[in-house]
Amino acid sequence: MKINILVLILTLGSAVTAKTQDLILNNYNLSPLQLNPALAGNSCGTRVATNMQTFVQNTSEDIYFLALSGGVDGSIKLADSWRLGGGYRYFQDVYGSAKFGVRSHLISSSIIKTMNVNKITHRFSYGFEGGYSNRSLNAGNLKWPSQITSNGFDPNLPSGEPSFSIIYFDLNAGLHYSGKWNSKHELNVGIAINHLNSPNISILGNNTLLKIRYVYYLQSKYMINNKIGLAPTFYYTAQDISKSYFASLGVEYAISEDKTILTITTGYQKNNNSFIGAQLKHKNLSIGSNVTVFNGMFLNKLETYLTYTFGNYACR
Repeated sequence: MKINILVLILTLGSAVTAKTQDLILNNYNLSPLQLNPALAGNSCGTRVATNMQTFVQNTSEDIYFLALSGGVDGSIKLADSWRLGGGYRYFQDVYGSAKFGVRSHLISSSIIKTMNVNKITHRFSYGFEGGYSNRSLNAGNLKWPSQITSNGFDPNLPSGEPSFSIIYFDLNAGLHYSGKWNSKHELNVGIAINHLNSPNISILGNNTLLKIRYVYYLQSKYMINNKIGLAPTFYYTAQDISKSYFASLGVEYAISEDKTILTITTGYQKNNNSFIGAQLKHKNLSIGSNVTVFNGMFLNKLETYLTYTFGNYACR
């Protein structure tokens, strides 16, 4: 009876997972490989980026969701105005006591072309990313009737329940454009397509395909003067029947000669949700954090980021 109930839960869970959104990051500019494989090698040196996102669902028994990501990327010169980018990314997204979720190892590659036309710098990049993911669940960590004694629940009693897992190949692709008109105006826009191969993610041996996900983003930056700038952002993503979006506005303040910059960001997300965050950039180091409260869902989200680029700051 226990196994039948568990199979039903896992079947429904896999079906829902296949049609719902992957991880959405509000400070996506600090997680380049998580956003778009075309961004591999788009920095001015070897870049290391990490981020953490946590959800807390406030119910009678709080449920914690934890997503971690870390990666490194860089590029080499091929010819005049052409570069070859590459990177590695680790990602995990798990929740609950059963540690239900996915862990991924992915390799990215990109081609980057830079052009200067009429004193405007244009950069185009095209990228692919592939690797393997492991989706798993440890049913033994759940609470079962067999662990209930006359004195109540005893977590030390073995439940006898198995673990489930599946390993699958995943493929992503993307395009990115960045333009710099002058020292005051910059534009970044791109599209990423995740799960191009629609892999089977069923941990029960069924045929549950992970739906293709589309991500569109646009970020602009305009300096009002040599100290203050505005950075509006729009982000939209669609995965099967699930769609989400957010818009934000960042206000930048140059603390010291454009090498130490503080940015305060506020934004609106689908379903009447709002978030606020802060980012501090000092030369090659960027750190940031933002908080979101989901109205009506009793979910609190916290994101933290750290990015460092090993290279010549002046070339950025």
